[in-house]
Amino acid sequence: MPPAGTISPCAAGSYPPRYFVALDSTPIRVAHLGCGVWGRNLIRELQAHPDVALTWLVDTDASALDQALALAPQAIPCSSLHWLDPHHVDAVVIATPGPWHTQHALTALQAGLDVFVEKPMATQATDARKLAAAFHATDRIGMVGHLMHHHGAIHSLFEAIRQGRIGTPLAFHSARLCRPNSRDVDGSLLFSLAPHDISLLRALDASAIRHIDTKWGRMGSLLPNIANLHLRLSSGLEAHIVVSRAHHTKVRKTTIVGEHASIVFDDVTSGPKLTLRHHGKSEALDFDPTPPLRTEIREFIHCIRTRKNPTIGTREGLEVVEILERAQAIAMRHDDRNVTRKSSSPSFPWKDFAL
Repeated sequence: MPPAGTISPCAAGSYPPRYFVALDSTPIRVAHLGCGVWGRNLIRELQAHPDVALTWLVDTDASALDQALALAPQAIPCSSLHWLDPHHVDAVVIATPGPWHTQHALTALQAGLDVFVEKPMATQATDARKLAAAFHATDRIGMVGHLMHHHGAIHSLFEAIRQGRIGTPLAFHSARLCRPNSRDVDGSLLFSLAPHDISLLRALDASAIRHIDTKWGRMGSLLPNIANLHLRLSSGLEAHIVVSRAHHTKVRKTTIVGEHASIVFDDVTSGPKLTLRHHGKSEALDFDPTPPLRTEIREFIHCIRTRKNPTIGTREGLEVVEILERAQAIAMRHDDRNVTRKSSSPSFPWKDFAL
């Protein structure tokens, strides 16, 4: 708990929404919620941004708070949103476990704050619809953290496709494989690992999804730790996505096969990350090397300043959640063991944030 007299407890919703952020040089005052491993990556970028005053750090884990304070010693630490004073905050960045994203984002929205929420936007489609509708009814910025849309290689990949360098895209293949025992804080394997790939697929081809089939398996695990998704779109494009927490080699690879050539993005290779491949020949493509998380945070702050809609807002976040929920339901029907973690009950004490 913060020192007495530094802040006042408040209830979200007790303050009227604010309809503007001053378009001047005053720093954007940001509260960061969730100081785990990924949350600390966000804190580093917020702390380094010249237009941000990182004023609050919120987490129920004292050790996580201590590590976050080492990165942003000027911030006020607290263990509950009860202690957050909306009069002294402009925006909230949320990096808590996925099942709590909706509750935390709605709390911030009701206090009149702009919100960045990590992917997945929610772990249930009903929650995602509620959150999207709430943002649609206000003038607040709602941005969802689909990081790959801010990667320079992905920008160059889509530019090459727009230029016709591979012809009409015919197939989308993606593999996102993690080492065993990597943490799952988003309710299930699919909601933890597949949002990036689904989001990129929809950016490539937004036509209606005609077919989804999903199967998952267990490799030395009670819970599913490997899954295969197959999607067929009305355009004719076929998509195959593999996600896993059972591999001993980290893989982050996306291949788009076109009529004339293929384009491959390999995010962990020691060689060229983005290549155009045609008749056995490979051409390395250039891209902006700026870290995608830095670009993402810059866009969020820019949207707050200009009141422009973000690249990935709640509408896009909702579609990804709806597809994932549909895919997970199909996997569960195929699964004779049907054992999965309830997305509404993560094994973390984040319920302490409820107001």
